[in-house]
This record gives sequence, structure tokens and C-alpha cells, in this order.
Amino acid sequence: MIKNNFAVSENQKTEKKLPWLEETVKSYYTFVDKYPKSRYLKEAEKTFNLATELINKLKNEPIKSQNG
Repeated sequence: MIKNNFAVSENQKTEKKLPWLEETVKSYYTFVDKYPKSRYLKEAEKTFNLATELINKLKNEPIKSQNG
């Protein structure tokens, strides 16, 4: 789920990426709670870190006017 949500976010226009990235983060927390000793934990953490970084970047970007 983590990788899937992140992959979907990559295929979205900028304004639609945020919800998918936020779902990526939620999926990560669910995964860690259910499988704290999973062998996939490091890979999930990398995706989580990237998603978090992109969320922060998107939230800090100035909103572009649609009227030019």
C-alpha cells in the first residue's frame, strides 16, 4: 500500500499529489504498527521519508494563480 499510494501520487498533477502523499504516510504508520519487525521496514521508511519531504515542499510552495 505504501508504494502504491506513492506511485499514484507521482502520476498526479501537482495539486492532486498531496492527498496521495498523505495516504502514503498513513499507510506507513499502519504498516509499522502491524509489522514492526518486517524485513520491508527500511524500504517503507525510505518511501515515508520521501513522501514527507514532498508534502513539506508542496505545503510550502506559493499557490499558483489560475488566472495567470
